[in-house]
Amino acid sequence: MSNYQIYSDDKEIKSWSSRAGLLSCEKYFLDKYLMHKDISIIEAGTGGGRISLYLYEKGYKNIVAYDFVDEMISIAKDKNSDIDFIKADATDLSTFDSELFDVAIYLQQIISLIPKEKIDLAIKESIRVTKKNGIIVYSFLYFKGRRINRFLSPTVNFIRFFRGEKYDKNYLPWLKKAGKLNYRFLSKNEPCVYWFDKDEILKKLQKFSLKIIEVKTMSDFKKTNEKGMLYIVCQK
Repeated sequence: MSNYQIYSDDKEIKSWSSRAGLLSCEKYFLDKYLMHKDISIIEAGTGGGRISLYLYEKGYKNIVAYDFVDEMISIAKDKNSDIDFIKADATDLSTFDSELFDVAIYLQQIISLIPKEKIDLAIKESIRVTKKNGIIVYSFLYFKGRRINRFLSPTVNFIRFFRGEKYDKNYLPWLKKAGKLNYRFLSKNEPCVYWFDKDEILKKLQKFSLKIIEVKTMSDFKKTNEKGMLYIVCQK
């Protein structure tokens, strides 16, 4: 099963399509960096469209939002036909010209859900479609943001070693599928997501000539023992 198949599951579609509004951290970044209502915006991995719908209700009208699951896009279109909801893959945005958008929104950890060998390609595409001096708002799965990772990673990679597979500390299987515990998470060829180290992703973004403007974790917004997601705002 691939990450695409997970998000195409009826329960996942129902879960994502029913979500509305913003998390406090998302609201903080979007309120801060989306200054003018006439800017052009692209949102990656829109799911049921909750972020784009929020922005539309706030007065932003030039919005393109994409997802790679057909059913998600159909549901989002039914909610608002004025937003340009389209099917697209974050690793290939050739349908869009270069430097087309003032702001690119890559929240909901979309980059972490991409096969690890294509992560750089997805980041490059996010940069390509953004205008010079434009803003890109990312969120990433953060390895240190989930305490269980310190135990999960050695366990998963111990099994990988004995199966003759490659070791990867940060590439970990889903612990839940469709809201239920994934009892097969130690099985071979289970779908995985990439949990970034902070220095790792900052260096990667800087390698692509992005200027780092702001970095925060979930713990900066609410009291928690876990840091949660990693949020990074960049300027092209």
